[in-house]
Amino acid sequence: MKYRLKELVCRWFGHKVYVERFAVKVSHYRYHIIERRFCDRCGKELESKLLAENISRAQMLHDGWFIE
Repeated sequence: MKYRLKELVCRWFGHKVYVERFAVKVSHYRYHIIERRFCDRCGKELESKLLAENISRAQMLHDGWFIE
């Protein structure tokens, strides 16, 4: 019931967008940067896109990314 209500609120007023950016390790010291957009109310994934691919670890640190 709650999920359907949230879905109706999103349909009436639009989605409340939440942006998430993260890096995925592809190979040794190479990363892809992915951006996903979710609705904060209903949890639906609205869009997913690749921002950059095959970025070196040094370049990511230079750009301000924190790598664990």
